[in-house]
Amino acid sequence: MSRTGEKWFVSFSIEAEKLPVQELLDERPQEFFGIDVGVKQFGTIASSKENHTISLPESIKEEQLKLAKFQWRNRNKQLGTKGKPPSKNAIKYYKKLRLNHARIANMRRDFIEKTTTKIVGNIKHVCLEDLNVKGMMQNGKLAASIARQGFYEFRERLTIKIVASGGSVVLASQWFPSSKTCHNCGQINPELKLSDRIYNCPHCGTVIDRDLNAAIVLSQYGEVNQFTRVGCTRIYACELEGADSPG
Repeated sequence: MSRTGEKWFVSFSIEAEKLPVQELLDERPQEFFGIDVGVKQFGTIASSKENHTISLPESIKEEQLKLAKFQWRNRNKQLGTKGKPPSKNAIKYYKKLRLNHARIANMRRDFIEKTTTKIVGNIKHVCLEDLNVKGMMQNGKLAASIARQGFYEFRERLTIKIVASGGSVVLASQWFPSSKTCHNCGQINPELKLSDRIYNCPHCGTVIDRDLNAAIVLSQYGEVNQFTRVGCTRIYACELEGADSPG
């Protein structure tokens, strides 16, 4: 049993037979698409032929800004710290705070469900980074932004839907330098900083958006590693049966 905002939720489990894979989207392209997620831009999707971006809805950004202002305005209330009980106004504040957090969580969940469903309708094979979200949260400047994005939930829902529709997912290792690797010549630029939003390849001279470059590199990684376990984790519709050989 759990409580979110003013609502209570009860969880239970049942025994059920596994549903068969639904391969209903045969018109989807067969090439791999790479998806690079980030704080500046929620996601960049790319293959060797096309690319587009995913942005958080403005409504979510507005609600997050309202929440930040609400918390700042109430920073001096007696919130129940240092052995003092919370004041009556603080109790009212906590109640409203829970409702605001629940509202944003529901909006984000709705966005993720609709976005992943749309992606699955157009893409059959994807490559994602196996992000160490907990490690990323250690960066104090980015922790709040990363927590708001919902990267893990996005990957989980997308993986489930891709696999259930007959597609496959390749997870690149968290140590794979997708952002620092040039999609054109394959050289790694060790000097690339997190603040650099444009990728300038010192070897071949390629100039490209950093996130777009990473997404293309991930799509190439997916193509190369779709039939091997080396350096990646594969998730296939039929529990990897027959996936070890291209045939």
